[in-house]
Order: sequence, then structure tokens, then C-alpha cells
Amino acid sequence: MADPVTIQSIVNGSLALAFEIGTVVRELYGISQKLKHVQLAILSATSECETVQAAWSAVMKWAQGQPDGASIEPELLKRLNKSLQLGNMVISAFGDDLLAWNRKPARSGFLGRSKILWEESTFSQHQFRIRGQVAAMTLLLQVINL
Repeated sequence: MADPVTIQSIVNGSLALAFEIGTVVRELYGISQKLKHVQLAILSATSECETVQAAWSAVMKWAQGQPDGASIEPELLKRLNKSLQLGNMVISAFGDDLLAWNRKPARSGFLGRSKILWEESTFSQHQFRIRGQVAAMTLLLQVINL
């Protein structure tokens, strides 16, 4: 039998992560307005973040519908908790970099362009992690619906 406190932690964690993703989406939008030349990549990352956000909202609704948690496999709860922790780490790191990136004044010249290239590389690494979250959440949602 699953512990209701664990179920509540999934509900609370899902809500917190969905909120954090909303903050990241707003930062991405702000950056896309500044840097039109990378707008497609930013819009893609925004869509992927929104997909993860929708998945965690679905997990939250599912968890809220499990009043006593008796029918939930303990391994599934552990997996959901681990996914929440990793999701928070991925989104927080991305959000921190976006905040820093969005607050920097635009630079011109070679040094400014080389800084943007480095940031695009960092952005790509974050986008890769977000895509991993999309894939993991797709699988978790399938398991929940079995």
C-alpha cells in the first residue's frame, strides 16, 4: 500500500515543477524577442517545456485521484519522485542560465558574437536535457495509463 504522504508529495512536486516551467517559458519568450536569429530554436524549446509542464499537470491530476494510494505500485511512486527531482534539477539549471542570459546587454563585434555562440552551445545542451524529460514523461504517462 502506498503512503498518502508520498502521493501528496507528488501532487505538490508536480505543481511546483509546472510553475517553474512556466517561469522558464516566460524567460524563453523574452529571449526570443531579443534574439530573432535564434527564434526557431527558442520556440522549439518553449514547446518542449510546455509539453513537460502539461505532463506534470496530468501526473498531478492523476495523483489527486488516488485517495488512499492503495492501488499504486511503490516502484512507480519511487520512479515518479526521482523524475520530479531530476525534472526540478534540469528546469532549475535551464531557468538560471536563461535568467542570466536574458539580463545581459546585447554586445556587438567579435567578442559579443563568440559569447552568443557559447551560449547557443549551452542552450543546445539544455534543450537536449529537456527533450530527455519529454521522452521520460511520455513513458511515465503511458505506464500510469496501463
